[in-house]
Amino acid sequence: MPGMHQKSFLLGLAAAVFLFTALLAVAIYLAESHGVTVAVPAEEIGALVRAQVEREAATQLPGVVAQARSQVSGLVEEEMKGQLQGISIRIGEVVIPLPEEATRELNRRLQAMVQDTIYSVLDSLDTRSIGQTLGSKAEARVRDSLEETLGNRRFFYRPWPWLAVPVTIDVK
Repeated sequence: MPGMHQKSFLLGLAAAVFLFTALLAVAIYLAESHGVTVAVPAEEIGALVRAQVEREAATQLPGVVAQARSQVSGLVEEEMKGQLQGISIRIGEVVIPLPEEATRELNRRLQAMVQDTIYSVLDSLDTRSIGQTLGSKAEARVRDSLEETLGNRRFFYRPWPWLAVPVTIDVK
């Protein structure tokens, strides 16, 4: 009787090896003939990038505006220094130079007006809206870039030299 169990075991083993080999051959055939399609969800990736850019903008932009605001006075003074020199009033053919004190006062008031205007612009900036715009642009660029670089591209993956599996990238 021990021969009978051994014969049954060997028959079962042979059947399992044959079945495994047949399934492997079918899988290799399907992989090589049809290939594999990898779906890249461009909309979801774009939405994730948009959300991240909006979060970063919400935290970073107020600081950038505050830093710019703190530098306005010095920059305006530096840029306008010496711009108003030798000012004179012309009436007909008569030229009347303004006194140095009047020129300094005019320069001071002009600088104050420029600073106030810049402060007003900085204070009115809607950083939330700017962040949303940046997020939208980033989302569109990511989607376009994925479509352009990966859209419906076909590559061949070679796990063994005799097997080339076509891989298609499907950007959705």
